[in-house]
Amino acid sequence: EIEFVITEFNPKKRRVIGDRRQLVAAEREKLQKELFAKIKEGDMIEGTVKNITDFGLFVDLGGVDGLLHITEMSWGRIESPKKLYKVGDSIKAMIKEINGEKVALTLKFPESNPWLNAAEKFAVGNVIEGKVARMTDFGAFIEIEAGIDALLHVSQISKAHVEKPADALKIGQVITAKVVDFNEEQKKISLSIKALDETAEEAVEEEDRERFKFVNNIVTLVETRKVLTKNKNFQDKIDAILTNKWLGIPIFAVVMFLVFWISQAGPGAWIAEGIEFSNGTYIPGLV
Repeated sequence: EIEFVITEFNPKKRRVIGDRRQLVAAEREKLQKELFAKIKEGDMIEGTVKNITDFGLFVDLGGVDGLLHITEMSWGRIESPKKLYKVGDSIKAMIKEINGEKVALTLKFPESNPWLNAAEKFAVGNVIEGKVARMTDFGAFIEIEAGIDALLHVSQISKAHVEKPADALKIGQVITAKVVDFNEEQKKISLSIKALDETAEEAVEEEDRERFKFVNNIVTLVETRKVLTKNKNFQDKIDAILTNKWLGIPIFAVVMFLVFWISQAGPGAWIAEGIEFSNGTYIPGLV
């Protein structure tokens, strides 16, 4: 049994022509009025996938077709709607905008916004990992979290000159870099691999400076002994340090020979007749 509107009736020819489209249009208009009367922006709504295009989905909401654009399907990057949905799938989305009879939908819910905790996770100075998502002539965009891409400028890829990002990176490559700029208002993050290398070099240089300081203090200890010629007791104490042997070789000689291998010395102070080695002066410890 089917309902339709009779558009032509000819008894002589025993012909009746009906049109169902008018009934469908009238029913749809009724459903539209009912739907728009109860929905508003921000509401959650269920529907059925009616059509799929390269730019998104058309969802039957019951009298109204809502558009779920590809950019609103996830905070992350979506390659193709057809890989995620098929016609007839049920979907629950949020109403983003109502403009006349047009309804825009979204699956990017505010509570799952990756930028909510981005300031802490990607603060300047933090070292993070990311995946090369795309490249331009001026740099590479690194996906550091679903929905957040950071810029690795071509000048920050390496200390050596890099003509273009593709010369040093490839799509999908996982890299480690340092956050050098964070702008939450503009939702922009800048990374640097070069800064990470410089930090490592600074750490090595600081370690070398500490080793030099240690050896320099031992030399100072030797020089001090030469001055304290009248204090036999204090001389003996310094000699006990300098002539302490390891494998039959005076410790001082070992230190001077293996300067870059010694990484620890015990701090201490010697006090004798008003002469004192101040805090921070290093004396030999275990080798």
